[in-house]
Amino acid sequence: MKTCPCCHNEILDDAIYCDYCGKELTKKEEDVSRVVELKENPQKNYFCQLGLILFLFSMVILDFFMATVVHNTVGNSRIVFYISSVFYILALATEGFALFVDYNAVKQGYRKNGNLGLALATMALSSYFLLVNIFGVILK
Repeated sequence: MKTCPCCHNEILDDAIYCDYCGKELTKKEEDVSRVVELKENPQKNYFCQLGLILFLFSMVILDFFMATVVHNTVGNSRIVFYISSVFYILALATEGFALFVDYNAVKQGYRKNGNLGLALATMALSSYFLLVNIFGVILK
């Protein structure tokens, strides 16, 4: 005889449901949730930081500073926006690669080393500024 975990009455060993409270007894405790311990990752994932540096360089140095200087001296600053668009694409690719490296690390049983929030934020901002460059400046 075994005891029901809900009502604590004695029931038969092969019972599927409790005769007194009607609770199902076939749930195994080992199936509830298995926590997987991930190993410390020996490799560092610097692609997230590299993507952020590329994004900030193209936004601050190229789009704001260089475009203003070129516009005031030469008059046509489209080439600067072409170059910054390339850097935004590189930032997007780098952040995508950072997410890919973390995905593969988890598949191999290691912890993530990258910063998911920073990677997604940088990807969103790079996409936004790339679209602004393309539709606001280059295609104008």
